Amino acid sequence: MKTSVSDPKALLDHLPIIIINFKTYEEATGEKAVRLAQICESVATKFRKWIIIAPQFTDIYRIAREASGSTPVFAQHIDDGIGKFTGSVSPLAVREAGAVGTLLNHSERRLPIEEIGKRIKAAKAHGLMSLCFADSIEQSLKIVAHGPEMIAYEPPELVGTGISVSTAKPSQITDFVKKVTPRVRRLVGAGISNAGDVRKALELGADGWGVSSAFTKAKDPEKILTELVAAS
Repeated sequence: MKTSVSDPKALLDHLPIIIINFKTYEEATGEKAVRLAQICESVATKFRKWIIIAPQFTDIYRIAREASGSTPVFAQHIDDGIGKFTGSVSPLAVREAGAVGTLLNHSERRLPIEEIGKRIKAAKAHGLMSLCFADSIEQSLKIVAHGPEMIAYEPPELVGTGISVSTAKPSQITDFVKKVTPRVRRLVGAGISNAGDVRKALELGADGWGVSSAFTKAKDPEKILTELVAAS
C-alpha cells in the first residue's frame, strides 16, 4: 500500500500543523478535489511544510496516489466496526485507500465521548492518527483522555461565520493551550480565513490551524493558501 508520506507521524514534530477539510463542497469533489490537492502539494513544497488534507471518502484513493506525494491524507470520519456493518466506514478501508489519519467529532459529525474513544482506539489499531474536534475546553480535556494525536478547538458559534476564534475569543485559545497537555498537538479552527487569523492563533500558542471554505471555495485557492501558509 502506498501512503502519502513515508513517516506520517513525523508531521507532529513539524509545526505548525495545517489541516484543510474539503468537506463535500462541489468545488472539492472528484477532478476538482484532485486539483485542490495538487495546489496543497505545491504550496507545501514551496514553504517546506506539510499540509494535511481531508477529502471525501471517494476521493482518498485517487488523491493519495495521484496528487499528494508528500501531503498527508486524512479521512473525514471513521466508524469502529469491520465486518457486518453496511454503510459504515472502516479504519482498515481508509488506510488501504491511502489515508494516514482521520478527523473525528467535527461540528458536522458529532459523536458522544465514549464513541470518540472507540474510534480513536480503532484508528490506532490500524495505524491511523486522530485529529479530534472539540467545541469547548471541557470537551477537549475529556477527548484528550482517550489519546488522540491532535485536537482542534472550534467554538460552534463561530464555525462558518468567517469570524475567527483567534480574533473573537483569543483568551479561550490561551486557556485551551494552557489546559490541554502539549503531548497532544493543539489546533484551532472556526473562521480562520486570512493571514492575520493564522498569525494571531500561533502567537497565542496554538500548534497549528485549520481551514475549509476559505480555501476550497476561493476564486483563487492557490493565492489564498499561499497567503495563509506564508503567515505560519
